[in-house]
Amino acid sequence: MNRFEKIIYTLEHRKAFKKVERILFGKKSKMWILHDIEKPILYLILGVKLGSKVHRYFSKHHVQSIRKRKRWREMVVDWECARLTKPDKPLDAYETMKKYYPETEEYILPILKKVNLV
Repeated sequence: MNRFEKIIYTLEHRKAFKKVERILFGKKSKMWILHDIEKPILYLILGVKLGSKVHRYFSKHHVQSIRKRKRWREMVVDWECARLTKPDKPLDAYETMKKYYPETEEYILPILKKVNLV
């Protein structure tokens, strides 16, 4: 996927994020406004591979982030909506946690239970 296709992919993901957040939590918050907002710029400047790596390194809604305080709720919404717009990511939030990030269960599972995803 070239950088322009990846930008469109990201913008579609942001729309889905907004919709899923509203469904799960009954409202939209500033989370969706800021979610992945810098990715298109990173893709243009750094390219897709390095831009994605930098995004995951600094964004609190990624397990790989160096930031100490994670945004667990945003992570749940991100994982849940990824399957709607990203053919390469078909798992729901619970399946994503179990398969890729079991170390986050302590933080993620209560959120999943609260929004009836388990």
